[in-house]
Amino acid sequence: MANQDVQIKDVDAIKVYKQQFGDFYQTFSEHIHQLNNALHRKLEELQQIKTQLKREREALDDEIREAHQRSQNAYNVGSYRTYYRQDGSTHMEFEPDHNYIMQCRAEYEHLSGPVYHNMQNCAELIHNKLMRATVAVNLIEQKTNATNNTLQTYVENGKKYLDLAAQYIEQYKEQTPNK
Repeated sequence: MANQDVQIKDVDAIKVYKQQFGDFYQTFSEHIHQLNNALHRKLEELQQIKTQLKREREALDDEIREAHQRSQNAYNVGSYRTYYRQDGSTHMEFEPDHNYIMQCRAEYEHLSGPVYHNMQNCAELIHNKLMRATVAVNLIEQKTNATNNTLQTYVENGKKYLDLAAQYIEQYKEQTPNK
């Protein structure tokens, strides 16, 4: 065994591999960064949806107030009916427009009932989804950062090892006479 010699002709292959190892880490790190950015963009989109829903809920609140006011004022809409008495005199009585009253009441009940409750359910749903997504994104970010840090350590140690291997091979080649 002592008489056997190591046949090494090209240390450049180790140096190229070391460079590719570093390139791999760089690419991996960039992909992690892109993933985290994409996740944060999605969170921002959910936040925008929540904000838009809040504006729509405020508009619905205004519509409900207006519908309630119309429902209250509907009793003042109608016509005067003239009644003739036997003595030839007349008197007028106000008769509310019952169809209009029912229409206004139905609109108010529809807006303040099912529409309002659906809006509330949507608001709660988007809030819950946003909270769950935030937790998931934070967890993914922690895991990917930890993986990135671990891989960075492995790559740095691997590059050091490859540097040392290349150094030892070059030293060996310099110290060993060519056969």
